[in-house]
Amino acid sequence: MNPLHIYCKNNMFIFTAGKVQKLATRDTLNSKNRISRFSLPIVLIGREHYQEFEKEYPVPDQNDVRNIINNEYTQLKMVHLHNNALTSTTVKFFLFDKTAEEYVRNNLCLFIPETMLATFVNMGELVTVSRLGNTLNIARKGENIVSSNGAGLYADPDMFLLSSGVGKVAQRKKLTQEEYFAILQQQVTEIPKHYLVSLMKGQVLANELLKRFHFPSVAAGLTCSVLLYWLMLFGHLKWHESFSQSNIESAEVREVIQLKKQLAEKIALADEIKSSASSDLSGQLMWNIITGLLDNGVSVGGLLYQDGEAGITVLTPSATETIKQIRSFPGVRNVSMDGDITSLQGKQSVRLLVAIDSGVNNV
Repeated sequence: MNPLHIYCKNNMFIFTAGKVQKLATRDTLNSKNRISRFSLPIVLIGREHYQEFEKEYPVPDQNDVRNIINNEYTQLKMVHLHNNALTSTTVKFFLFDKTAEEYVRNNLCLFIPETMLATFVNMGELVTVSRLGNTLNIARKGENIVSSNGAGLYADPDMFLLSSGVGKVAQRKKLTQEEYFAILQQQVTEIPKHYLVSLMKGQVLANELLKRFHFPSVAAGLTCSVLLYWLMLFGHLKWHESFSQSNIESAEVREVIQLKKQLAEKIALADEIKSSASSDLSGQLMWNIITGLLDNGVSVGGLLYQDGEAGITVLTPSATETIKQIRSFPGVRNVSMDGDITSLQGKQSVRLLVAIDSGVNNV
């Protein structure tokens, strides 16, 4: 067993129902000794103490999304952000209750949501765990892990499958508390890479340590580290320039050029729509149509707006549904296709002609 596994085995705990238990023993620590005698303990927060869900925001900038989240959810939380085609951001939430938040803030520890260590669950498999007086059901749905909330109605595996949307499973597995804790001790060293940044950013311990350290000394150390890093990087680049040749795949170059082209097209499209909206009331309607299409996952490009008629090129999952959506806007007189529907990137690409009633006020 390597040193990391030894450390995790001797310093891992699970917190649930207001109590903390060491995973390597059956001992439950009371409020007096807690975990203070252990070095940098790792505490798993039981599934009963947090909500786990995903939510999509129609905002591409992750800093803006973080500000929205901080205003929307003030309690202790961990979040994982993922951008969707420069139009929106999907957020995976772990929102903790007051009991868990109070414990984490009063104890210097690394805390981890229990189900973040559930990568051992396979597709089409339901794992039922009996631990700490509660039943925990865990299943995999695509790339996501879904789980029950401990005791209550969804402790029943069949009710859990029905409510979670997993549906039927090909295999069911039961784990005892000892078996499950042994798996958790292994899983803590195998946390998915995409969760690591979110895990570190969510720690309360980091803020507490900064408060206790002498800030000028910390700042000086960070400055020296940054300078040393840049000196090493500069030296490496100069050596690389002198003694080796870079090998850049043509596919990577094409991908970068394509991304820059797509970004330029989106900026040009926004400028065209904004110009139309400022010069004509019907241009405001086109602005509403375009933003409505973008919200529904439809890519829009090639806008040509003149004499009450707009020609737009769309990339959509369904050209029929997109046409229906545009026709539903008040002030749209007619929508027709200019040319044939072509298949592109698994979607339908088509050019549409949108006729607008003159003088429509859709502001």
